[in-house]
Amino acid sequence: MTSNSADLALSSDTESQHVSGQPAAAQKYRIAIIGPGQIGGFLAVLLSQPATNCTVNLYGRKAVDARMLTAGWLDERNQSLQSDAVPLTVDGDWRSIAQADLVLLTVKATALAAVCQQLQPLLPASTPLVACQNGLGITELIRQYLPNPLFQLIVPFNVVLSDNGLYQQTSAGQLICQKHQSLQTLQTLQHQLRKVGVPLQTAADMRPVIYGKLLLNLNNALNAISDLPLRQQLQQRA
Repeated sequence: MTSNSADLALSSDTESQHVSGQPAAAQKYRIAIIGPGQIGGFLAVLLSQPATNCTVNLYGRKAVDARMLTAGWLDERNQSLQSDAVPLTVDGDWRSIAQADLVLLTVKATALAAVCQQLQPLLPASTPLVACQNGLGITELIRQYLPNPLFQLIVPFNVVLSDNGLYQQTSAGQLICQKHQSLQTLQTLQHQLRKVGVPLQTAADMRPVIYGKLLLNLNNALNAISDLPLRQQLQQRA
């Protein structure tokens, strides 16, 4: 058995059984994204680009914006970072999620409990989960239902899907993920995102990150009322 530091360690597991976060030899890294909304679609577009060694499956219950399924993306400087959009599909049959090497939960926080209950009979306990909600008590809620290795990922910037079918990061910032003892999974996710020019930072303590994002969200109403951008608002101390 050999391993490659740039990609996942090769595994001799069968198609239905795999070590946490490690796909079988010669397979692409299989990522399941539950919740094909704004953030779920954005991450799906990034991770399904030809530069990555990933296959992405989207899971959801509702119809999605058709633009998302063939979208590209721009960073905050409006520099196109995807030349070939990879068509995506949304699967309503969740049974295949058992084959995923990593599951990203991108549903609204209010839907997490129901989603976790639906995953209980389907998802192997060794499959790592990434919770992509910018809220408090998220990991505690998920652990009530699922024993899986769990990361929390914060998206500190705004993302919009334009009329011409491009995701755009409209404010500065980098993805931030919680450090975890399952370092191979985290390093693999970092590596795949790095291939498309998206850095993923890690933090041992996510509480300051979560509270910081909460404060920014609460301030959105003041931005709207004052008609001032955040930077200009913060510069006015009086």
